[in-house]
Amino acid sequence: MLYWIYSFVVAPSVHSVQSVYQKYHAEVFDENGKYLSENWEDFEEKADLCGIDILCLWWATMLKEMRKNERLWRNVKSLEATKSWFGAATTSTG
Repeated sequence: MLYWIYSFVVAPSVHSVQSVYQKYHAEVFDENGKYLSENWEDFEEKADLCGIDILCLWWATMLKEMRKNERLWRNVKSLEATKSWFGAATTSTG
């Protein structure tokens, strides 16, 4: 499943982001790296450039979920194993 997500979602999105960002730098900055505000006003892909933020937020959210899953796995793995199911779970009265 991760392979398919990478192949059909992540890789095309990364390529799209790289293309938009490359075009942004080519059209909005001069050859010396100076920002040209008048070129920004004429830049046609402003909305696509904002999509980079959404992709970064998605990536950060997925990273957070992966960290939570990894911590949960470590917690479960650190539990002591039982030799017998009988008596493994006890109830208290009170």
